[in-house]
Amino acid sequence: MKGIAERYGITHTRFVGIVCVSALLLMLLYSVVSRQERIVFNFLYAFFIVLVAAALAFFLRDVAKAHVYAVCVLLFVSGFLVAEYDNTLLVRTRTMEEFRTVLGEVEYPTINEVFSVKYAVLRNDDVGDHSLATAALLSCADEAGVSITLGVIPARLDAETALLLSGATRHEIATHGYAHEHFNVLSFEEQYALIDAGTALIQRVLGVRPTTFIPPYDSGTADTALACRLLGYDTITDVRDHPSFLLNVINSIYYETCFDPPRHEDLDVLKRGIDDFLESGEEVHVTILHDWTVIGEGGAIDEERLSAFREYVGYIRSCGLEVVTLGEYHDRKEDLSRIDIDIHDGAFYIDTLHCTGSHAVNLLLQSGRSYGTIEALMHEEPVRFDESSPAYVLEPGMLYVVRYY
Repeated sequence: MKGIAERYGITHTRFVGIVCVSALLLMLLYSVVSRQERIVFNFLYAFFIVLVAAALAFFLRDVAKAHVYAVCVLLFVSGFLVAEYDNTLLVRTRTMEEFRTVLGEVEYPTINEVFSVKYAVLRNDDVGDHSLATAALLSCADEAGVSITLGVIPARLDAETALLLSGATRHEIATHGYAHEHFNVLSFEEQYALIDAGTALIQRVLGVRPTTFIPPYDSGTADTALACRLLGYDTITDVRDHPSFLLNVINSIYYETCFDPPRHEDLDVLKRGIDDFLESGEEVHVTILHDWTVIGEGGAIDEERLSAFREYVGYIRSCGLEVVTLGEYHDRKEDLSRIDIDIHDGAFYIDTLHCTGSHAVNLLLQSGRSYGTIEALMHEEPVRFDESSPAYVLEPGMLYVVRYY
């Protein structure tokens, strides 16, 4: 560069200035030729480059100034061609700006805009050494056609209860501690050892390996969740104010108000809890109960308490709620994440191609619309729905379109 400047009899500074102006003119010409005439020039960044170059040249000898300015030219060119961020892009067009603005305004629909899902979970804790009560509760659940999550205390599992649970295949076996410990006072190593031992005991006696862990006394911590994660669990309950590492399901209501003597919550209060849940934005309602509290004086089943439980389960079913176990809830959430939602010409498309199971959903009506229709393309005629419509079942491998009127 120095030799070229001397050959034409101009100073180094003037030569580099000519190069800079030429580079700028070439960039402007490129924009015009490519029909992107509405040009935006980043004067702030250009001024910054000039200041940096001037500051460096001030401390350098004259022979080095040409090289400094040459770097300045390279910065100009690189800023135009390969800038990664807008604030270092020297020249851009308004066409591109408008495109980015439109792209930023595009709203990508989510599942919650089209439908909602709601589940009820019945969680029976402290299962292990009161087979009479466990059998009574499971009989009620079977009559109602619902599944229950059974929190088994491995160290308390007697032969009668083990035999009962071996045949209760529709229900979920969960690990409820080892001998019903407070986990929040134990080290990670102690928790890991207890969960590992309890899991192995359940697997050996009942022939199933649990995937849900229920910390006794709601005493789970981050260490509890980490130990469960390392031992192959995918669901934990009631871990509060800690990273859970797993699906963490918080309980909604206790079925009992007292354990000594056993006393159950008023049935009207339990029903109002379901009503409030239906009006809320929550996805799952978990009722925690302990089957041994249905045992009355003399060790016999209190039929009045058992009848109230039947009525409660019946009320849940009458509200259209799907009763699932905690394990099933985990699987449903995982499968729901495989649903793709898109929007085209004002209609929502629901793609269940990658789902493995069906899902009962509540279709949502858009604000200001009177009703909507949903149609499984190439499989059925449009089905009309409104705010009072019952749940709609999405089947796997289908493409649905939802329109609003």
